Amino acid sequence: MLLKKIKLENIRSYVNEEIEFSSGTVLLSGDIGSGKSSILLALEFALFGIMKGDISGSELLRHGEKNGSVELEMEIAGRQVIIKRALKRGSAGIGQDSGYIIIDGIKTDLVAKELKARILELLGYSQEFVNKSKSLIYRYTVYTPQEEMKRIILSKPEERLDTLRNVFGIDKYKRIRENVMLYVRELKRNLSYIEGQTQDIEEINLSLKEKLETKKNLHLDIERQKPKAKKIKKVVEEKRKELESVEKEVEKTRELQNQVKIIDAKIESAKQNILDNQKRLNEEKQKILEIDKEVDGKKKVKEDVLKEKRISIENKIIESNKKTQDLNTKIGQYEFSKKEAEKLIEKIVTLTKCPTCMQKVDDNHKHEISDENKKKILDAQKRLEEVLAQKKEITEVLDQLHKKQSQFTEIQKNHEILKVKLETLNDKKKQIGEIEKNVFDLNKELESLNKQKKEKQVKPVDETKYLSLKQELSKLQEDYREEEIKLVKLIEQEKSIDDVVIGIKKQIQVKEELKKKSLKIKKTQNFLSDFFENLMISMEKHVMATIYHEFNSLVSKWFDTLIDDDTLSISLSNDFTPMLLQNGYETEIANLSGGEKTSVALSYRLALNKVINDMIGQINTKDLIILDEPTDGFSTEQLDRVRDVIDELELNQVIIVSHEPKIESFVNNIIRIEKEGHGSRVVG
Repeated sequence: MLLKKIKLENIRSYVNEEIEFSSGTVLLSGDIGSGKSSILLALEFALFGIMKGDISGSELLRHGEKNGSVELEMEIAGRQVIIKRALKRGSAGIGQDSGYIIIDGIKTDLVAKELKARILELLGYSQEFVNKSKSLIYRYTVYTPQEEMKRIILSKPEERLDTLRNVFGIDKYKRIRENVMLYVRELKRNLSYIEGQTQDIEEINLSLKEKLETKKNLHLDIERQKPKAKKIKKVVEEKRKELESVEKEVEKTRELQNQVKIIDAKIESAKQNILDNQKRLNEEKQKILEIDKEVDGKKKVKEDVLKEKRISIENKIIESNKKTQDLNTKIGQYEFSKKEAEKLIEKIVTLTKCPTCMQKVDDNHKHEISDENKKKILDAQKRLEEVLAQKKEITEVLDQLHKKQSQFTEIQKNHEILKVKLETLNDKKKQIGEIEKNVFDLNKELESLNKQKKEKQVKPVDETKYLSLKQELSKLQEDYREEEIKLVKLIEQEKSIDDVVIGIKKQIQVKEELKKKSLKIKKTQNFLSDFFENLMISMEKHVMATIYHEFNSLVSKWFDTLIDDDTLSISLSNDFTPMLLQNGYETEIANLSGGEKTSVALSYRLALNKVINDMIGQINTKDLIILDEPTDGFSTEQLDRVRDVIDELELNQVIIVSHEPKIESFVNNIIRIEKEGHGSRVVG
């Protein structure tokens, strides 16, 4: 992996900054607190996002800002990759926002979790080496903060071994042993349970034997009971057939009796119908005589003559009404003319000036106009009297016509009534014919019914024999039911025993299977306790021994390179604790100088990097290492040796974070960081 560029926006002390990295050795130079470590944290955040207990959102997002982001450009296994992660301040705190990844120019928007999975795939990191708190492979091969490396070196042996097991990926052996112990305990619990479940198997076998003996006896009883029930059943069937024969005769006799009763009822009904029809016939004949008498006493008028006269009168009434309307119009006109002339006379008498020309009107002119209008009044009065006389004559004619119309209406009404009565008379005559026919039919039906009654010969029913057979059959059926109930009870007992036997056999089968299972569990338990656990211990020791040999050799090599002192040497104990010999005597790290302590930490750091990279072949971060303040307390001579160590690493990219000016002389590229106020920036 080769880092190319990182862009920081509102990340810690950086407002908006872009930092470019070159291949080879790169120095991040600046005073303590200038912002060098912030770049390393931002780099780790870009790769893995927020990691609980290690990289938090509040630690990264600049104070007072709502949003921030890191964009990292790099090359991984020949592929050009750009990653962007974002931070967002919300009511619940600071969290990750969606980001994206660009691989060879193809952009994909992803949420934080998806982005992390994609990057782990690109880096070649297995998910088992990355937990929620930190990326162990990255922390112990690429970038390890000084304090964390010191914590590993100075921690208790068991804590150090657990950390290194995690780092080397061999903690799985310990987890396997622990899981095996848990599994063995579970096997013991299962075995104890199975033994408890199978301890009564002999008693159950004895119970099965008893149930089978009971079943055998029940089967013999059933075989003895079957012939008894069969014999009684045969007698019941014979008696039932005899009874059925008698029942048929009884039923036939009863049916004939019922038929005779029905015929008697029909005869009585027919006789009553004949009487009723005869009475109704007499009544209808009397009504016909009365209607005939009434019709003969009235004059019959032709309907078309009545209609013609009625239409003639109606037409004359319409014509007279029209004349009256015309006369009323004329009366109105003459009365209006008369009133207008009277108004004009009244007006001319009081008039002094002409309303048109405004000249004085003389009396002669007034008299002329007045006389002229008086003539109009007389003429209108004369005509009005003539019209009123005509109207009176027409009114008298109309009165006569209305009287005639009323008379014809009454005549027509009587004619309609007469017409209805004639129709009723005809209907009555038809009804008489129907009644006479009905009486005739009823007499024939009565004759037929009497004939049918004579044909039905009813014999008396022998109830004594029938009842005796019925009682005898009832007693036999009761005996048969008792025998059948005995048989059914025996069969049910046998079935119940069968069910119990099946249940016991299943129970025995289950317990036998449990016994087989207990044997397997014992074998598995013995294998895990006596062999497998020891195998895991041996495998872990073998792997750890291999790691220890290489680790010890590398620590000693790098330490000897950094410390040119024949009196001081380093080696690792079995628990990977650094052991120091000074002038042939063991000494504590605390007794060393600052430069010597740093040499121990750097040697341990470089050895750890090499061992992990050698163990895990598929990771793509082998060509990159970041050294955070690796020369604290070093002399000038030791700084020169650091250059030799870096050259010996033969890595594509080494990033050194330091404020030591001497290092500037042997690196390929220098990135200078300055802090002014609350902001950091790149100055060269």
